[in-house]
Order: sequence, then structure tokens, then C-alpha cells
Amino acid sequence: MKRIYLLLLAVLSGLLLALSWPERGINLLAFVAFVPLFFVQQQLGDTRKHGMFWLAWLAFFIWNALTTWWIWHSTDIGSILAMSWILFQKIANFVIFYGLIELVSGISNRPGDNVAHFAHLGGMVFGFILIMYWKKKGKLFE
Repeated sequence: MKRIYLLLLAVLSGLLLALSWPERGINLLAFVAFVPLFFVQQQLGDTRKHGMFWLAWLAFFIWNALTTWWIWHSTDIGSILAMSWILFQKIANFVIFYGLIELVSGISNRPGDNVAHFAHLGGMVFGFILIMYWKKKGKLFE
């Protein structure tokens, strides 16, 4: 039952994001569209981050599928590439948000929390520095 509840929350988040699309939607929904994903994070806690990634991916996929459906009428490959690129961008935004959660979790010392939050942040910073180094050397897309 809990798994279906979390899945429905991810779907609800994707639908709210799609309904907040500026051209035909209610813009103010964008401010509450992430709330179901926050409930998913609260239910999963710090122990099941892998599941959180896939539920967030599902929400962003639904959002992209509903907001870029019109590209499908243009070309098949164009829609797949556009949806993949937009999904990558949204996941990148979520990684930044997740880094902020790790920072706050690392600073707040909660009893029973034995996750190395600062190690996760260190890995994120190291990955960013490595990508910037590769980009500067021109070896990023070789």
C-alpha cells in the first residue's frame, strides 16, 4: 500500500507540474507542484534514496510527456531528444536541491542519523570540479 501511495504522489507531482505550464495552465500551481515529492522524501527518509531518484524521475517524465507532446507530431526522434534533454535538465535541478537537503541534514545533528551527508556533498563537489577540469581541457565530449 505504501509503494502505491508513493507512486501516486509522484504521478500527482508530475500532473501538477504539467498543469502549471504557462501557456495553458495555472501558473501558481508551480509553487505547490513539488509538495507531493516532498511527502515522498519524508516517507522514504534517508535510507531509500535510490527509490526517491526513480520516483522523482517518474514525476519529471510525466511533466515532460504532457508538456512536449506536440513535438511528437513533428518528428519521432525530435520528441525523444527533446524529452530526454528536458528531463536531464530537471534532474540536474533536483540534484542541486538534493545537495541542499544533504547540507541541511549534515548541519542538523539528529539522533539515529548515521548517514555521511558531508561525504555525499564532497562527492558532488569533486564531481563538479572534475567536470569543470575536463571542460577546460576540452576533453568533456571526446
